[in-house]
Amino acid sequence: MIETIYSQLKEGIADLVEVVDSNDRPFMVMPVADVHTQPLRHRVVLTLLYDAKGRLYLQRRAKSKKLYPGRWDLSSTGHVLAGESREHAALRELNEELRVFPGKVNQIVSIPASVETEYACISLFSARLAGDKPCPNPEEVAEGIFLDQEEFAAMLEGFRELLTPAVIWAAENGYLFSDLPAVANEDEDEPPVEP
Repeated sequence: MIETIYSQLKEGIADLVEVVDSNDRPFMVMPVADVHTQPLRHRVVLTLLYDAKGRLYLQRRAKSKKLYPGRWDLSSTGHVLAGESREHAALRELNEELRVFPGKVNQIVSIPASVETEYACISLFSARLAGDKPCPNPEEVAEGIFLDQEEFAAMLEGFRELLTPAVIWAAENGYLFSDLPAVANEDEDEPPVEP
């Protein structure tokens, strides 16, 4: 009984996000679905996950997703929940979607909310795995793949229509392979590739 009540409370809280003003200051908490239908400014995190060889992990979104089902997306994406830091949200999403926990994330860039971002204040992060291997959550992710820069360039050129707008945006702005994060716990068998 207690577990059921806790689970219902957790589910009810899990989709609450902060609505922010033009200076990214929160002033209201609402369900994420309501934020999107209005549309209102809110916070989103995107994370690029690299392996020890410097290859980027792309996830293929589950067919059940409302936005871009079946398309290849950045390593993890999601909303910043009410009361949550952006860094925590990036780590939480990596854990929820890929069942990995790199220990830390590095912020690459922040993009203010606009019509182009669908009113999301976007924070792009990167992280690097030392030894963990992604184990995609089937409710979120259909499959995933690590690609090096050359393999990604071929995918972008030949299969652009299979990529989400976030992947294309990050590629066109030079964020994907520009500044690889350090490995938190370096693997002795596979030393990190220096950028």
